[in-house]
Amino acid sequence: MIATPRHTNDRTGATGSPTLVNFLCAAPRATRVELEGDFTDWQPVPMTESVDGWWTAQMELFHGPHEYMFLLDGVPMLDRDNPGMARNEAEERIWLIEVD
Repeated sequence: MIATPRHTNDRTGATGSPTLVNFLCAAPRATRVELEGDFTDWQPVPMTESVDGWWTAQMELFHGPHEYMFLLDGVPMLDRDNPGMARNEAEERIWLIEVD
């Protein structure tokens, strides 16, 4: 599995405005992939599957660090392409993304 958040563009260019961020997760064998993070109040958001086994979600995030994780069929999975790993209060692994 390869999963990477990718920063695409700042919609307005203004300080403090949200930035559109694409989250990508390669999971061709999964039947359901969800994204959850501090920006979703840790509620799972369904990702959209493409024909090549990649799952995508777009979120508008404000400047600063954000915590997130992917759930593949309900199971948290490591994001091998993101070196920004931490642990939350429950000692679960979470991943960090910095939005410029």
